[in-house]
Amino acid sequence: RTARPLDGDGDGAARPDMGCIEAPPAGAGALRCGFTVAPEEGLLNLEPAFAATVYGAATNGLWYGWDFDGDGTLDASGAALRSTTHAYAQPGFYTVTLVVSNDLGTKARATRVECVRVAPATTYVSTDGLSLAPYDTWGKAATNLQDAIDALLPLPGAPLEVVVSNGTHDIRALWAQILAPVAIRSLNGPAVTTLRAANPGQPNWRRVLFVNHPGAFISGFTMTGGNVLNKTDDNAGPGALRLLGGTVSNCVIRDNTGADNSGGVELGGGLLTHCTVANNRAYRSNNANVGKSGGVWVYGSGAMRDCIVTNNQANGVVGACGGGVRLTGGRIENCRIEHNVGGYASKTDRQGGGIYQTGGEALACTLADNTVYGLGGGAYLTGGALRNSLVAGNRSSTTTGHGHGLYLNGSAARLENVTVADNSYGTTGSGVYLANGRMTNSIAWFNGTSDLNQTGGSIGYSCWSGAAASNGNTGADPRFMDRARGDYRLSGASPCVNKG
Repeated sequence: RTARPLDGDGDGAARPDMGCIEAPPAGAGALRCGFTVAPEEGLLNLEPAFAATVYGAATNGLWYGWDFDGDGTLDASGAALRSTTHAYAQPGFYTVTLVVSNDLGTKARATRVECVRVAPATTYVSTDGLSLAPYDTWGKAATNLQDAIDALLPLPGAPLEVVVSNGTHDIRALWAQILAPVAIRSLNGPAVTTLRAANPGQPNWRRVLFVNHPGAFISGFTMTGGNVLNKTDDNAGPGALRLLGGTVSNCVIRDNTGADNSGGVELGGGLLTHCTVANNRAYRSNNANVGKSGGVWVYGSGAMRDCIVTNNQANGVVGACGGGVRLTGGRIENCRIEHNVGGYASKTDRQGGGIYQTGGEALACTLADNTVYGLGGGAYLTGGALRNSLVAGNRSSTTTGHGHGLYLNGSAARLENVTVADNSYGTTGSGVYLANGRMTNSIAWFNGTSDLNQTGGSIGYSCWSGAAASNGNTGADPRFMDRARGDYRLSGASPCVNKG
């Protein structure tokens, strides 16, 4: 309330403000109007309903005029248009004005600025686009991925999409963020469509994508150039992709550097599927808790399926583990983990060339030709389960290394239905080194100087050379189908068939 006279209702007469609880009666005073609109936002061809409200002493013979697009021209008018609708065929923010007159010729006006928002269902990204909002054609395509994402309007049940053309698209921020149910697809696949980390002025603080919505879907890109090498906190990774919700499919994540935890991908939720994660590394020289997971860190509810993780390296001064994958929770399934490296030659206390596992489940995977400078060339387990998998051709590049195929070193570690073959280097525990945990229904054969070295844990219904015939175990040749060609399935004559 104020004692200063104000012309608050537009009738040309100033008077003291009544205050918010002393509004004049609807049927008194000058002619006034307002309107409602519902819905206020939607996709193309949105048709909201408009409803006028009129106040004042003289409300006979009312006439209504509507300007739906803010251009100053009435688009519809008449005495019957107190309520009406209007369809918007083009995207944009629309200002709406209502004009009302009575039989005395008095007029009232109400304007709501940008009260209607119409967004496209699809936006476009192109290196040679004109970058004209809302980026709803190739001609107006955005040159910045984040702009095209932000132009979409997340609505329940609305299928939203960003389509990206061929070329290298720089991510000119720490990363592009996908926090809504949006599908982001390349036009022609990862071989010709690259998302490159390029945070201006930040060569060591740049990533590619942060995805965190269950309805998000990303497909068909190469993600590269990420680098958080010199960050000093204990969770500075990943190098390229942080996936906490949604799906990333048919992508190549390569040539990125993470400070710790994940050189390429941090997967704490959602699904990474049909992707290749290659040539990434986790490295930092100034912190002890670093160098974990050169390729992918899987934890929480994260899931990786039908992926290839290859030629990655966990490479810290201390603490390097999991050249390919660090698995602390979640699940990986039907993946190839191959040619990864844990540690480097002058540091020989590393664990897990292919996988470093403290929890979660690895199912139906192939761990092949991985190297560790320490323990567990194929995998090092302190917890979790490795099931229905093949571990072959892995090594520890130290003469004192143990478990060139696998090293189990935790009471919660489980090895079930796994074949461990042709892993060899050094002198001790070339196949499986069992310090703790349990090995069940598994085969260790043709592994250098020894298939199994057991200092703890338990074994049942398994096969290795020199095994005593007890607790369901056997030392008989398992008779692989075609070892020379890498076919380690059991032949029909194998003594291990139906013995688990």
